[in-house]
Amino acid sequence: MTMDTEYVRLSKEEKSYGYKNLLHSQLEFLNTMRNFKNYRDLRSKEFTLKVNLKSKMGEVVAELEKLENLLPKIHFTEEHKKKEKTKKIVKEPEALMGEINAIKEKLYHLQQEV
Repeated sequence: MTMDTEYVRLSKEEKSYGYKNLLHSQLEFLNTMRNFKNYRDLRSKEFTLKVNLKSKMGEVVAELEKLENLLPKIHFTEEHKKKEKTKKIVKEPEALMGEINAIKEKLYHLQQEV
């Protein structure tokens, strides 16, 4: 059993439509390839910049450690540390109470409107 070749005649509009689609596909393929190349180049630059940034950050950390060693050290007493802790603890409940009171006032006003 052999396969016979059959031909199909296309109208001028069908040929034009197919040719346009082929050209659009080729154009999209080439644009995609160009974008992919740009993406690879940008990723390469990004990697180089990240490596440079990491080395610069290491240098900055080393310089900060040197500076920290050169500066005089301050010793806090235990009483001073306790005072700081109590100040922080006192401020937090006051702020919370203020927020709670504001919400209660809003609820009260809403209930009065209804």
